[in-house]
Amino acid sequence: MATLRELALKGIGQDRANPGAWSAENWSFDSNRLGFTSARGFVSYFKGTGAELGYPANDVSSIFWYRRGSIDYLLVEVQDGATRKIVTYTNSAGTLTEHTIIDLSANPENQVSYAGTQYIPFGNFLAIFPEYGQPQKFFGNRTEPFGFLAAPTPPRPINPPSLYEMGLPTVNPVGAATSMSYATSVENWDGGASARNEGFMVFEENNIIGFGLGDGTKPTSERLNSYAYKVSFVSDTGSESPLSEKSLTVSWIGGAVEDSDEPTYKFGIAIDEIPVGKEGTVRRNIYRTRNMQDGTTGAGELYYYIDSIDNNFETLYTDIQPDSAASVAAPSFTDSIIIPYGIKLATGYKNRMVIASSDDHPARVWWSAANAPEQFPLTNYFDFGNTSGSQITGLYAHKELVLIFREDAIDALTPTGQASTPFTVTPVVQGIGTIASNSIQAVPNLGVIFLSSDGFYLVSGNFSGGSQVGVQKLSLGLGHEFGTINQNALSKACATYNRWDNEYWCQVPAYGRPFNNLGFVYHADANAWTTRTDVPAACFTQSPQHQTLFGSNAAQAFLSTTNRGVFTWCAVRQHGTYLIGQTVTKQASPGSTWRSHWLDFGDAGAQKVIRTVEILLVATGDGALELESRVDYREDTLPSTLSETVAEPYVGQHTRYYGTETMQQQDSDSYAKYQQVVPTAANDAPITARMSPTRTAEVRFDINANACRQYSFELRTENNATLLGFTIYYEVKGERKAYTQNFNKSMY
Repeated sequence: MATLRELALKGIGQDRANPGAWSAENWSFDSNRLGFTSARGFVSYFKGTGAELGYPANDVSSIFWYRRGSIDYLLVEVQDGATRKIVTYTNSAGTLTEHTIIDLSANPENQVSYAGTQYIPFGNFLAIFPEYGQPQKFFGNRTEPFGFLAAPTPPRPINPPSLYEMGLPTVNPVGAATSMSYATSVENWDGGASARNEGFMVFEENNIIGFGLGDGTKPTSERLNSYAYKVSFVSDTGSESPLSEKSLTVSWIGGAVEDSDEPTYKFGIAIDEIPVGKEGTVRRNIYRTRNMQDGTTGAGELYYYIDSIDNNFETLYTDIQPDSAASVAAPSFTDSIIIPYGIKLATGYKNRMVIASSDDHPARVWWSAANAPEQFPLTNYFDFGNTSGSQITGLYAHKELVLIFREDAIDALTPTGQASTPFTVTPVVQGIGTIASNSIQAVPNLGVIFLSSDGFYLVSGNFSGGSQVGVQKLSLGLGHEFGTINQNALSKACATYNRWDNEYWCQVPAYGRPFNNLGFVYHADANAWTTRTDVPAACFTQSPQHQTLFGSNAAQAFLSTTNRGVFTWCAVRQHGTYLIGQTVTKQASPGSTWRSHWLDFGDAGAQKVIRTVEILLVATGDGALELESRVDYREDTLPSTLSETVAEPYVGQHTRYYGTETMQQQDSDSYAKYQQVVPTAANDAPITARMSPTRTAEVRFDINANACRQYSFELRTENNATLLGFTIYYEVKGERKAYTQNFNKSMY
């Protein structure tokens, strides 16, 4: 043999300048053996009664694994006719029980133009932004609305009665307070319901404790006292709502009594109709003016913190705080706003919640106050309304950035280090963006990968220390495969990062269908792309053990009555189950195929005779390996005989090799692979699948075809195998040559 040309084995690469495989279906990359392995598939995640064919028995719209402390929750969004809900499950002695977290039945069905439900872990809760409807907070044992939908209604302070009408006796000279029943003293008063229910309190002006409101002057110098109140809600996330409108003003003439020798008095003001907040409200803050008097000589209408009601049910409060206690200014109207309606996107970043794309402001991004994820100050936003491709389609927090995706642009929310303006928006790239927000995923040591209308892109770098963020196309060479994607349903695409195989996996709607039915997989260890077929994945999540789970769309995308529910991607060649009669049967994985590019071996004009194709692989047991040959851009495989015609660019007789050959194990170092399959329910112990001992094998296919200018072959297996490379032996101009592709042949 005169010449050996050796190249790296690649994934899909339809670019002739840097050719890889023309197609490569249903492979994962084995970084230990440096080859493409077919030993992957999926099984039902749940195990128990009714779960044999997949559970729940519905298509799944979204899925998220949430760990809160030491407890794991798998949230699943399911739809069955008009019933649509987010649920969790428990497994007790093999019996699965469903628990509804959020009922979404009143909301519209999923539409192709939206990204779906968003799940954002934040502190001690999970924020859930449904595709439609009000955002929620999930605490494991309860669910509460997220954000403030309205400001509180104002409270109702009650005017105290005239002291002339009360006929009060002289009070205790040490400053005792007397209610209308004369029963409660200042020293004993604890602010409890019994005192508050009296309606108001009365204090000597000079009581030693200093309680009471108003100016307790003598009748000869009567002065008007007037006050107004506002309230706010404080949630269990430490967020404060907008303040209410001001109450009606309460006023009275200060301290006048019939006998000028009697002491003058101040009042404790009863406040009724204090509003009750949403579920999750832990207290109500009360704000009050100082004495405004007649409006011109008083303190003015400025509000100060007075007290808090540390519950969410009492509606009556008695204010006894003097003006000297009103020292902390109330929040400004700019400190908190009502959460915008119809938020589509959210992410957590640096102790703040970042939200974007509301119904009224699709091009606006907001960020919350620090450590207050439900409180959004009025000025904490940026609007892209006057820029090209303005609608925000994705948010993704990564390292020191929040990437803001639009259809034709990417920007970044970056920290400034200033409390007054904590973030600034910096452009990253124009002309590249996405509408597939759920395709955005970080891959360790690479950056963030996302699906755009013309390919997959990688965002890498940051703006710290003078660095820059770069965007590069990652999918050069996908060509025909990428062209099968349904661009009208691109927003339905979803992706995950599979840590076990170090791969980015994106499911897309293809072949005109509006539901995900084709996977694109980027194998980071090999810098290679393959595709994945017949996996009904509508949505993904990762467990804390880095197990890849997906929610099925089998009914919608594949018109299947089985394989619905939640499934686990693992090291078994199985694609769920199906029924034969009443018997539940494992469904075999589709075949793994690797088709070479059209190869001219560096000389497009020369006639070559293909003699032999040798496949280097790691085989598990005995199984069929098939190889089909094609020549000179013809898509039909070689017929048994062909006659030379003018239209045909090749001459001579061809013998088709049908290629079914048993993978015989050759003498070589053996390998044992142990892959963990995920637990079949949240509390089940892991299942360990052991593949039988494996050996490196070289499988030879004798082609012995007559001359051609271009050659391509397609390899197919329905068994566990790892493709390491191949060698094609051919003759050209009387010289025998070899063309090899592998990852690292020397290690074998």
